[in-house]
Amino acid sequence: MSAVGLTDTSPDGAASQTSGSEPEPTPAEPIIPRQILAFRTITLLLSQLQKNQNLPYEPYKMSPQESREAKIADAFAHVATAQHDVIAISTRRTPSDLNVVAITENQDGTSTPDIPPAKLTPIFGRFCFTKNSWSREPDPAMRNSSAFPRIVAVTPIVLGSQTLEAYLEELRAKWIPLDLPTHLPVVGELMVKLQERNSTPYEEFMKHTIATCHGKMFRRFEHSWSQVFYRSLSNVTNIPCDNIPCEDSAESQHSYKAQYASDHDFLTGLANIDKHNPEWKLSILIPNLMSITRALPPRGSPLFLYNSNTRVEYHNFLCLILKQFRVHIQNLYKLTTPASQSSTDKQPKPKLPTEPPNIQNLVGDIFVTGYTLWKMARGRSFEIHLKNIQHLLLNPRDILSESTKLAPESDPNVEYNEELETTIPFAEPGRPEPLWKAYRDWTILMIVQFEAASTLRQFVRSPDYDQQPVSVTILLGTPTSNKILPLDDLFVSDFFPGDHKFNKSIGAFIKKALSAKHQYDNCVEALTFWNDKRSTVGPPEMTRKHFCLVILGHMAAMLSADPNKRHAAVFSTVKELLYDWQFHPSIAGTEGGRLVTATLPEVIDRISEVLQAHVDLLCQELDEYGPVPHLKFNFDGSLHCETCLAALLDPLTRQRLAGNLDFKDVMEATEQMVTRDRLRKRSFVSQDSQGLSSESFASGDGNVPGFNDCKNTAPLGKPPV
Repeated sequence: MSAVGLTDTSPDGAASQTSGSEPEPTPAEPIIPRQILAFRTITLLLSQLQKNQNLPYEPYKMSPQESREAKIADAFAHVATAQHDVIAISTRRTPSDLNVVAITENQDGTSTPDIPPAKLTPIFGRFCFTKNSWSREPDPAMRNSSAFPRIVAVTPIVLGSQTLEAYLEELRAKWIPLDLPTHLPVVGELMVKLQERNSTPYEEFMKHTIATCHGKMFRRFEHSWSQVFYRSLSNVTNIPCDNIPCEDSAESQHSYKAQYASDHDFLTGLANIDKHNPEWKLSILIPNLMSITRALPPRGSPLFLYNSNTRVEYHNFLCLILKQFRVHIQNLYKLTTPASQSSTDKQPKPKLPTEPPNIQNLVGDIFVTGYTLWKMARGRSFEIHLKNIQHLLLNPRDILSESTKLAPESDPNVEYNEELETTIPFAEPGRPEPLWKAYRDWTILMIVQFEAASTLRQFVRSPDYDQQPVSVTILLGTPTSNKILPLDDLFVSDFFPGDHKFNKSIGAFIKKALSAKHQYDNCVEALTFWNDKRSTVGPPEMTRKHFCLVILGHMAAMLSADPNKRHAAVFSTVKELLYDWQFHPSIAGTEGGRLVTATLPEVIDRISEVLQAHVDLLCQELDEYGPVPHLKFNFDGSLHCETCLAALLDPLTRQRLAGNLDFKDVMEATEQMVTRDRLRKRSFVSQDSQGLSSESFASGDGNVPGFNDCKNTAPLGKPPV
């Protein structure tokens, strides 16, 4: 617990001060023991090493009840936390209730008022979220500078005469995001409504989930690892037909019952898309598949829609629905992401169509395409198709091992994506992981919110649920210092006994790698900024001067990271070319006092050529250091959260904190809970581990009028040629 609750006042640990004003009082700089700093550095290094094979482990044997609890906790985490990534989950089961603790990221913040914990009603559906706010958290009440965790009550929803559905519809139309204390009870109320056997609750639940989680969906799909899967599927053209099974054996048909049901729902969905969106022209695009929709067997009966006549149509439609799902998420992200947030995003925001679509329509489009993709991915035909083409697919792990330029997620506030890594197959000697499973798991991960909604619907419709409202409590965590022991100190310290000369070599290698990454990043920033502005002709002189200073600033930073000054020549060349551009006679007259013989377009192109050539050179140098330049060197986010949760739940820690009034509420909220770290990042990814049980089929999982009778009449967009 000594590492939990330590705060910094700014990223570099120094207090900020406004010019001409008295410095604000700030807490004293925390003193963190050296061994803890060393532990953080070592943990960071180990946590970011790419795994080339599965580590040996003893499988944890869960009872059916424990497995179900884990799935429920995992599902609620996916749909409830929205922009706050859940890192670790814990559950507690008593005869009358199920509690869940979920951890998210934390940086720093201001004080929050003491809020008395709400009296929890002992019901089955009781959720407790641990909220560690980001540094950009807009709600002061959700930031904590105290050295102790706090219990924060959720905000009651005041609807008046308005229905919850109308309230959320209005928020989406105006795009007013809910804060976490309001968002969580909204999800709880929507979840309870899933008991109803009609279309409206499910459709409203999914649209609210899409509206609040689309940022995570965007980052997950645009991750460079995801693009390996996406491009590989899209590039498959010649679909073989030699080894397609005609039917399943009579013995196996019962085990495929849920998958047959998903195929049935998929075809029913196609019929409704064709009805509500005739511009897709599905009867022309996939005529053989559409013919099957006119004579479907009972849901759950054997259904063999994948054969030699439909194999090409099936693959083409898979690529089409993936592309449409991605485009709709891109457009929604573009419309709803503030400029201040996108400015820190290394991933370029997608360009909108000439006429930007309505936000409501986009949410509806994502709902329809996402549901179609989910049912497709859970069907028996999807498994057969992937097995049929797996010899044509790329192995993501082979590609990832060849390139160091596959960065983590585009948002710098999001850490290394372990969710995506779990879908990448391991090549173990004598037991290779089938490639088709990796592509199935990746597809399901892209639409995991739909999977989560299905699990929660089964939960509230089960006999175990006592029909009571869902109670939500927030455990507000403390901030932490993100300091670590510098690498130079670590490798020559007592924590690494032995050959200090060799340890110094390791430290020097990593230092050079980080320097190369710094040089590469600054040169890329200069090139990107120039390419964005290069079409500007005839700007005011001060604006041209500003452009030049920005680019030269990046180049100077690149030069400062180069101890041998190897980049001095390119810096001088770029500086001279920028001078030629800034004072070119065609836009500045002759007052620059410099004769420029090249035309303005030639100068512009020359600047781009010089910068691009140097980016390519630095990229080659960067590849020599492998994945080292992409390591993260801040102890925050998930590592801190997992440490915090483990400390709170550890029996020895609880024994020492017994009687401490500062931790009284926290101890009560987490009493008897069991640690299940990172269950959210493991669950729902593998169909084999979670299973499509007969329970999911019997629950009426496919009876989703919200999709089959979808009221969304907005066009999904014409299929690409």
